[in-house]
Amino acid sequence: MADDDEPPAAALSIAIPYFFLRLTTVCVERRDLGALKDFILRSISIGVDSIHSISGLLGVAEAEIASQTQELVDELFVTPDAAPLKLKLLDRGIRALMTDNLTRTVIRDAGCYVHGSTRRIEIAPGDLMPKRRLPHGCLPLPAVPTRPPRVDELDFPNVKLAILQNRNAMPRVLEVAKLGRIVRANALFKPGVLLLRRGVQALPQICIDGVADQELAQRYASHPALLQLKAVVARHDQLVKRTIIQHCPQLKGIKFIETSVIRNALSTYVAFSANENSTLAEQLLMNGTAPLVKRSAWVGLSEAQAAFGRALVSSRSEIVVACPATSESLFDVSAMDAILLALRRGVRVVLHTSATDERLAPNRVLGHLIEQGAKVETLPTSSEWCGFVCDGAFGVAGKTKSFATSIGGFDSFFGALITKPLDPTGLLKSLATGSGIPVAKRGKKLAQSSE
Repeated sequence: MADDDEPPAAALSIAIPYFFLRLTTVCVERRDLGALKDFILRSISIGVDSIHSISGLLGVAEAEIASQTQELVDELFVTPDAAPLKLKLLDRGIRALMTDNLTRTVIRDAGCYVHGSTRRIEIAPGDLMPKRRLPHGCLPLPAVPTRPPRVDELDFPNVKLAILQNRNAMPRVLEVAKLGRIVRANALFKPGVLLLRRGVQALPQICIDGVADQELAQRYASHPALLQLKAVVARHDQLVKRTIIQHCPQLKGIKFIETSVIRNALSTYVAFSANENSTLAEQLLMNGTAPLVKRSAWVGLSEAQAAFGRALVSSRSEIVVACPATSESLFDVSAMDAILLALRRGVRVVLHTSATDERLAPNRVLGHLIEQGAKVETLPTSSEWCGFVCDGAFGVAGKTKSFATSIGGFDSFFGALITKPLDPTGLLKSLATGSGIPVAKRGKKLAQSSE
């Protein structure tokens, strides 16, 4: 996305539809007579033209020579001569000896991959998987149109190219002369990322292998499934924003973080996640996320996760974490493992969680945190609010909610990054128990860097 674009409303894992078509093809292919038939033809051409003499020359039983010769006679390569027990080459047999390109026309099964929406023939679409094997939370986009393509809709030159590229399956094929019928069509999917952009007219972005596909985005821009996704995310964001502003009026008027700042923060956060024990990765994370936490702003899941990564590295006294929701949000098992890094540095970690929090299963994860010195408080109820505070300097308060749509379920997170939050324990505990956000005391404002 361009630096002047607003951050996306949501970044969702999606699956792009494909069809694997098994179809019949009329193929012109190289014909291999076999070594014995080839020797019989060559023997006849040099004058060894009886079954007995050919058997003596090749050292093969006469019965085998007679059987192979009869097949050559049936296929009009040779014919019995007028003289008894003599064989004579026909024109077809002479041509077989003069060229290596003896051909025949046969009907064979072949396969090709077709993009479910653009109907393009794909030579090498990459790793595809059936719908039942898609990871949890991955939304399969519907094919447009939903039915598999017909034979007359296929791009014949590209189908030929795709079939001939797979020469291991049909090594003798010289040309695909004609397409027959589709025997079977399997629906497959390729992983991708969908960026829902804010605004009624804003087009989504669909990224495959890290590259935005503008044609695909145009096709799906007005699709009912994507419009539904955009609507539920927008309603959730507005509800969370309204609730936070009602209880914290000082946050009224804050904006989103610049896209360039988010991009730099996320790149360093991903590098840190892959190399948590690297001092260089920690330093890069600190530098990359410094602009992220300069002022209060509305944040989505990606920005909040990057801020949480900074908190784990930068905290020197206390991290207070509330993760009561059982749905995916800021804090998963990998984040809980990262908390161990802070515990080993002597940071006091206070973890508020519900008794039914599935992200802490198995219990050994929670037990390991307790052994390392984490203070865990089990809350009597659970809610969809979650957040954290790092050393009283900055924190995130937000809400994660699960949605069910026509193409599957997903989780959406939205919240506020607060540079100087209220009392962290009271704030996060009230969120976790579902009692809302405490109202700021009169005269106590949340300082922003812009002030």
